Amino acid sequence: MPKTATISARVDADLKHSVERVFDSLGLNTTQAITLFFKQVELQHGLPFPVRVPNATTRSDGISMSQLQLSHASTCPVYHLPGRDWYYLLGPQNSAARNLVFGLADFPPNTLAAAHVHAAEEEVIYILAGSGAILAGEQTITLEPGVAVFIPPGLTHQIRADGPGPLKLVTLFSPPVVPGAYDPNR
Repeated sequence: MPKTATISARVDADLKHSVERVFDSLGLNTTQAITLFFKQVELQHGLPFPVRVPNATTRSDGISMSQLQLSHASTCPVYHLPGRDWYYLLGPQNSAARNLVFGLADFPPNTLAAAHVHAAEEEVIYILAGSGAILAGEQTITLEPGVAVFIPPGLTHQIRADGPGPLKLVTLFSPPVVPGAYDPNR
């Protein structure tokens, strides 16, 4: 689809330069970052982060810092990514967490997720149920309940669910990842 629409906005120059440095570290330009934001709004049918009015017990961005925070897989945002569903349990979008994202991935039986790479994020996965493998170049690691795997930034990898049931795993990213931004088909 040709890109023909233009966006023009006035922002503080210091903020713009600061954000552009972050985009640069992620390998994105401003147009790509805005497109990612628009895609997330489209996918979630709303802003991809909570908006709150600050009060005495919240930070300036509206997230409470004075209490434990709860998330549940049945009510958290779900991203339907190629070959899997990813549940955004805790991270900057819905909690006071600023340096990580914690999620749950559910791979249907006998699927192979697209190969992808996280340019700047470290990832740890921990297998809860099912069986499969993680493929990275010539390396293959068998995935079964109780296995944890560290995936460094810049390593192209993909996960295969071997069945007969779904492969369920928890994920931890630091710094926080934008769900799906790394998938080649998105």
